[in-house]
Amino acid sequence: MNSYLTATDARTLAAGLQTLPGMRVLSALADDALDLVLMTATLDIDNAMRFQGRKYDPDQEREFPRVPRGQTPNQFGSAISDPIPYPSPLGRIEVWDWDPANDVPIVPQKVLIAVLFQAAWLMQPQYAQRLEDIRSGLAAQAIRTSHEMNIKSGEAAAGGFSGLGDRAQRIMDFYRLKTGRSH
Repeated sequence: MNSYLTATDARTLAAGLQTLPGMRVLSALADDALDLVLMTATLDIDNAMRFQGRKYDPDQEREFPRVPRGQTPNQFGSAISDPIPYPSPLGRIEVWDWDPANDVPIVPQKVLIAVLFQAAWLMQPQYAQRLEDIRSGLAAQAIRTSHEMNIKSGEAAAGGFSGLGDRAQRIMDFYRLKTGRSH
């Protein structure tokens, strides 16, 4: 299994975000430990919600990159941003995130940042324990602190509890399927 971010890429991305909670802790981890946290964060992101569109390649391991649902060669529809039709294994289709220099689809930068935020959130024991309490049904209903409110905001999101920290949740809501089918 592959994470959306390697340890090196995560450290590079985190370098500009050192004032945010958990970023320094992430940057200080050994590569093996950081890879494990990034993989967990990647799985959290991929399983948090149903996303708009469908996988770029039906056989790809991760949920991103994505294309508009129902795209077939030479058929173009509306999309999140200003997509450009690019060649793919399926012919010329609309791709939401493309690297023209390398001529390949890419994982959106917002998703990479969400993975980093989720990894940093998971490294804060009070949040990770609260997440496990919520997942196992042991969490109290009362919201007592601002930290718990961050977690409860993800819980109250459309479609139920996502398991994401507040920062990652807000980013990934951009890609959330609002109506219809995801696959």
